[in-house]
Amino acid sequence: MAARSQDARNFLCVPHYLFRALGSKGQTNKFDAIHKEIYPFLAELLDGVNRALELTEDPVQREQLVEIALTTPARLQYLVPYLTLLWRPLVLALNSKTPDVVKQGLRTLELASENLPLPDLLDPSAEPVAKELVLALHRALKPGSANAETAQMASRILGRLGGRNRRILSFPPTLSYEQTTRPVTLPVEFTSHMTSLHLGPTCDVAITILKDVKASSYHDAAFNFIRIQIFSLLHKGIDDQSSEEFFVRCIEGAIYAIHLSNLEPAASELLREISKSLSEMELAKEANTQSQRRFMVNSVTTLFFETIVTVLVHRPSGSDENARRLIANIIQDLHDRGQGEDKDRARWTSILIMHLLTKFQSLCYNADWKCKIAGATGISIFISDQINLGTAWPYPREIELCRALVMILKDMPTDPPAETSEVVSTMTSLVRFCNKSHTDSMQIDEPLSEEARNEMSVDEQQHYDWMHKPVSQKVDSYLTVFALDLKSPTKLVRETTQARFELLAELAGLKLADFMKPAVEKIASNIFGKPLRMFLPPTQIGYMEAMTYLLRIEPSLLSISEELLRLISEAVGLGELDEAHPPVHPMHKISRRVMVLSAQTKAAAIRLITASLIVVEFFNKHQNLRQR
Repeated sequence: MAARSQDARNFLCVPHYLFRALGSKGQTNKFDAIHKEIYPFLAELLDGVNRALELTEDPVQREQLVEIALTTPARLQYLVPYLTLLWRPLVLALNSKTPDVVKQGLRTLELASENLPLPDLLDPSAEPVAKELVLALHRALKPGSANAETAQMASRILGRLGGRNRRILSFPPTLSYEQTTRPVTLPVEFTSHMTSLHLGPTCDVAITILKDVKASSYHDAAFNFIRIQIFSLLHKGIDDQSSEEFFVRCIEGAIYAIHLSNLEPAASELLREISKSLSEMELAKEANTQSQRRFMVNSVTTLFFETIVTVLVHRPSGSDENARRLIANIIQDLHDRGQGEDKDRARWTSILIMHLLTKFQSLCYNADWKCKIAGATGISIFISDQINLGTAWPYPREIELCRALVMILKDMPTDPPAETSEVVSTMTSLVRFCNKSHTDSMQIDEPLSEEARNEMSVDEQQHYDWMHKPVSQKVDSYLTVFALDLKSPTKLVRETTQARFELLAELAGLKLADFMKPAVEKIASNIFGKPLRMFLPPTQIGYMEAMTYLLRIEPSLLSISEELLRLISEAVGLGELDEAHPPVHPMHKISRRVMVLSAQTKAAAIRLITASLIVVEFFNKHQNLRQR
């Protein structure tokens, strides 16, 4: 529930206070029965805490998650197999600014150092955070009356680690790279001499102010500084690495101002003016270099596009209307600037729009979940009613954009966040948008003559051909790319793929069986290649669900074969499997993840067997198997 909510702090309060009550002094033995019930959830709980720590930037929520991990009501001997999942919360606890969280982290680490051998405590799994851990312990040694207790605990832990703590510090240091180019400065005149003021630290202070909602009295001054520096850079020219980085930082500051109600109009207008200025520079450059056939985007414009898309990444929780409006206005301004009789100008503005769309598409492949959602939101803006690109919309990118959205679903966390429904909705809207009939305002011209076609670039020819291609002719392209997603281990990917194929069949005016027929052999051969027992349960579920879907399509697409009968027999065996044997030790219960996978595998096997009952000839000859 916390993963699917916009603000998870209220949900996290429940396990937070519950675990603190269960682990309080004098209560350890009182709740042994509850402890036994929690042990099967340890792996899933700690794994979920680590995933949530990667996704959240809220310091309050981060401390809640750290305390949940460190106060988990479980004895140390049962936490040892999952010690790897505790290292990151431990490091965050030792680096916390809250004294109680620091003490909780030190108590947990001291307990581990007292009861575990040194090789088990700092095994190779702790190498990624070992240096951070020791440095945090060294910082806890800082003298002072306020942290005397933590300093004593840290010294005891470092003493138990022995020489290992010094060897960890001998690892190669983390060095910061300093530019060899001249930094951006501002000349300042004093009575007796002239000097230069470095603007980088000043820009960082301005950005910090704009990030802080409570510093409203300084917002105007910080934003005015950012605006003046951007105009100054564009006037002087951005010609080296230091000025490029400073320009990016200033754009980031203007982006943070978008989410402040008192600065949103001015920040939106500023960013739109920057976009207009850079696009006009690009168009003027290309108009003066007619010899170049291919449009080359300037590095400064590329930096601006790469930075402006992050306005959807840094948006406040549950609020993205200002960011969406800004992106839509920038896209529409680019398109309107290319309208007219000048075909080259229209071609170049289309390339700039394509360049911005590419930035959103690349965000879908980013490892950060917020970047993925920002990429999906950017694609949804392109197909929304906020902009109207007419026939200049990049229709040939249809399948690439669908693939990027599918990649988000494949990489989503185990607990589906709330934004997954937005990704699925965007994909459905994208398919409908790219395959709708054109209205009068978007009427496509008659087929081109050979002479007119030769005057078009390769990209324009592909764009024209794709727009004239009916949905029925796109079937092979879609099936080639997405057919195997029907057997994905992720349930949401399978369901989304099925819904997309059914929608395309409807738009193409085909029956689902006729639509899927070209891909049946490819899917079946991929599944029949190896027996199910060679795969892990998630893959087994994906394979059986794919065959169930194909068997339920009418008329039937699968013919009776030895491979199909073997798969059904294997499904019968999986459906008859008993629950896993209980462990010998009473505290070592079967984990919840194993139980859920076992139940899902049996359910998928039963659905496949039920769908296969249409194979009448087979079951009439094998009455025993039919009864089973």
